[in-house]
Amino acid sequence: MAAAYARIPARFRRRLKNIALWWNPSQVPEQLAAAARPGEALYWASTKAARLTRRSVFEPFAMPDRITIFQGPHERLATSPEHLARLVEDTVWHEWRTTSA
Repeated sequence: MAAAYARIPARFRRRLKNIALWWNPSQVPEQLAAAARPGEALYWASTKAARLTRRSVFEPFAMPDRITIFQGPHERLATSPEHLARLVEDTVWHEWRTTSA
């Protein structure tokens, strides 16, 4: 995951503030139950975050947004270590965009 994160251009990495990246082997039942599309077989990641439009400068402290990358789906689809890094990079981008929308 560190290699995939490093591939994100620095100008965007600077905007990845207060974000915790996690790596789990697979989804847990609670995450599947809370998903936007319950029953979908393949989830790449899960995000717990507050939308930027709902945040305030008056909040003294906020826990980091949490992006959990699921190892199993990525490894099953990857055809090489380089492909795996690209899949993880794409997933981090996608999840970050959902938190910054």
